[in-house]
Amino acid sequence: MTQKVISNYSKYALFMLLIIILFINACKTADITFLGVIKKQYSTKENQTAAQSDDDAIILQGSIIRGTVINKGEPVRPVHLSLFGPGSLFHSTITDSLGYFSFDDLDTGLYQIDIESEGWQKYSQLYRLETKSKSQQQIKSVKIELFPYLTIKGKVQAKGSNVPAVNIQVILTKGNQRYSALTNKEGYFEISDLAQGQYIMSLIDERLILLKTIPLSISELTPEEPTIIELP
Repeated sequence: MTQKVISNYSKYALFMLLIIILFINACKTADITFLGVIKKQYSTKENQTAAQSDDDAIILQGSIIRGTVINKGEPVRPVHLSLFGPGSLFHSTITDSLGYFSFDDLDTGLYQIDIESEGWQKYSQLYRLETKSKSQQQIKSVKIELFPYLTIKGKVQAKGSNVPAVNIQVILTKGNQRYSALTNKEGYFEISDLAQGQYIMSLIDERLILLKTIPLSISELTPEEPTIIELP
């Protein structure tokens, strides 16, 4: 009887041991699968974070407006450029020895480049930066042509003679711009800092009588020698 009880107990112990072994194996498999899911999810999240970081790096790089400042194909240097943009943004730079300039790290939006440099006509132009997504960078290359300020010289004299007209007021008008000079004792006058374009020249004597009006085109091709103007 005692041996039978021991035998039954041994069978029961083996049965329980088998269940424990199966349970441990099942737990190991579950742990591996569970850890594998966690690892995969963590790896995916890590990759997404890395991708986002790369995208942020592109965004931080920003867009660029760059180019050259020239006159008749030759670089103009040094020239000071001012950039105005969204949200009262302001940058400034100077052209290098090749007339090159660059404004970097710009967001999308409307920008204005102004140039004011001694001896050169003022330049002002709008530029728009547009991208389809934040991860894109736009590089806008421009070529800016500057024109020098011009000077006109002349001599006012009586018609049919070389007698100079003295103290004649010479007035140039272009839109709301007005420039003036008086002829000297030899009848000569000179007006500087003129932008190229179409002007109206008016000649007025000391009695404020309008003597003559002349349509006038001023450009870099305008002769440097004085223009002879005869009064009626």
